[in-house]
Amino acid sequence: MSSLFRTPAMAALLSFLLPGLGQVAAGKPRRGAIIAIPAVALFVVFAFVFLFARSALLNGLVTSESLLVSLLILDVLTACYRAWAVVDAYVTAAQAPLNGPVLRGQPRRRRQSSWVGVAVLMGLLVATIGTHLFFGIADVTTKDAINCVFRPGAPCGVANGGNYRPGTSVADVPPDPAEFGTADPSASSAPEGTPIPGWVSNTDGVKVRSGAGLTFPITTQIAAGTVITGQVVTGGSYTSSVGTSTDWIKIDDGQALAGGYVAKSYFDVKMIAPATPAPGSSQAPIVYPASSLPPAGGVATNWDADGYLNVLLVGADAGAGRADMRTDTMMLMQVKIATGQAALYGIPRNLFNVPLPPQWQDAWSCHCFFGYQGSPAGGGNYMLNALWQWAAWRAPDKFPGTGATSDFERGFKVLEATVGQMTGVQVDGVVYLNLLGFVKVIDDLGGLDMYVPKSLHDAAMPFADRAGTYVLDIPAGQHHFNGVDALAYARSRHQDDDFGRMGRQQAVIKAIRSDVNPCSLLPRIPALLTDLGGMLWTDLPQQDAPRLAALAQAIGGNNVQSYSFSPANGYAEYVTPAEVAKMRNAVAHGLDKAPKSTSTGGGGGAGGGGLSC
Repeated sequence: MSSLFRTPAMAALLSFLLPGLGQVAAGKPRRGAIIAIPAVALFVVFAFVFLFARSALLNGLVTSESLLVSLLILDVLTACYRAWAVVDAYVTAAQAPLNGPVLRGQPRRRRQSSWVGVAVLMGLLVATIGTHLFFGIADVTTKDAINCVFRPGAPCGVANGGNYRPGTSVADVPPDPAEFGTADPSASSAPEGTPIPGWVSNTDGVKVRSGAGLTFPITTQIAAGTVITGQVVTGGSYTSSVGTSTDWIKIDDGQALAGGYVAKSYFDVKMIAPATPAPGSSQAPIVYPASSLPPAGGVATNWDADGYLNVLLVGADAGAGRADMRTDTMMLMQVKIATGQAALYGIPRNLFNVPLPPQWQDAWSCHCFFGYQGSPAGGGNYMLNALWQWAAWRAPDKFPGTGATSDFERGFKVLEATVGQMTGVQVDGVVYLNLLGFVKVIDDLGGLDMYVPKSLHDAAMPFADRAGTYVLDIPAGQHHFNGVDALAYARSRHQDDDFGRMGRQQAVIKAIRSDVNPCSLLPRIPALLTDLGGMLWTDLPQQDAPRLAALAQAIGGNNVQSYSFSPANGYAEYVTPAEVAKMRNAVAHGLDKAPKSTSTGGGGGAGGGGLSC
């Protein structure tokens, strides 16, 4: 063999490529064969998995934390084995005698390690450890991201595991008369234009507390003119330079400090003229009949029992602690498991009087989510997008029996069941995406290609983090959006309204499904996993993730039927039993014209055995 291959540096390089090969080149074929056995065995195993069981491997990565831990241990052991093989090849070659004739009586000399050879050896060791370190980090990142997506109770990053009242349980939170007493739909609503009583601040500088005898963590001011309602507690006096009060009232109008209490002595009762009501908002409250839908349970374990997958897709902006989160983007995705037919139903955020499921129908006498607080057009405190807040932390005692393990999860359980009540289906789970995370995900995907049918101009588009506004101009035509632009297109509503925005949101979701092949994401998985942790969350069962992924893979984005329960399509914002009947009828027939899936990847038929590439 050429003397070049017997140099220590070259031997180390050969064993870097295949453990044992450098030993063979250094003149130790038996030693090289023994060292190569583990490498050859690993190659055979991984080749078999890739050819015949890669779907099972992908499924296991999602559903089994123990598999990821095992792969991490294997990665560490393989790194040690390869590093040892490289060093051993170098040493073996360095100790091998030089070839060629020697003078009589002179011993054969051994090869000497030069500084170049040592540098090559160090470089190969760094490359070996670095390669396995990369895979180890990817393994840990994958495990952490999966744990965050399927984390019980709330995604990662939510304070106190998604519980917004540390140290208290739902049972410890008493009913709040201010939240419900003035919102009783059995009482008569104020006629249009009639002033209604309200508490108006007569001085700035009133500090806010969380209740009688409790300390509010934020001390701030409430601007004069803020409307608040209802005497709620007595005792736990509040003292200021202008006097003392033992009576408290609740801030209840959607301000940043909603949910806090202020001293009654610093507020005057005044007659406040409501803003002009939205069409239909002055209607008398409606009492819904009890439904035959079963009570909402815990995490879905048999979502495929009825032959359909019904998932509520929710996009939301979240402030500090996420206690002020509003679910402004809501879409119901319905998939027929046997055929892969799919439909997407836009649920407007500004629906009023939405019927509640039977287990919570007595929260209000209308059997609906209703709290008349002046005109809905004057603030929309009780639109559907506020239901999550009420169930999560404003009135958790009104929504028992959800099976949730945290305030965060309870909010979504109530929202799922309420949307199901309105649309006539059993919602199997929710997929929640923080909208700031949406930007990162689109960028990780390499951007989004989609066609914009109509130009868009928004003179006051909020930045993704809501730190100011800018002018957004998107001409009609084909576009390649980065994350910020895709979110802006889906989020803008100043040009038209919430219903126009809903259509754009549906278009973006369909474009993502059409533009992205799940298997093409493999090279981008590290970045995706890093950004998904804490940004994406679901209460669907983790063990069913492979089947759900296979079902999603079988759905073509262009084949998804789109519907919107908006005024433009004949649906009123003020929900009535007649509106509910129309929505349920639309969902019952929503898949009638949906094309069947042509995928053979596992979406049709049995609903998919797992994700494959």
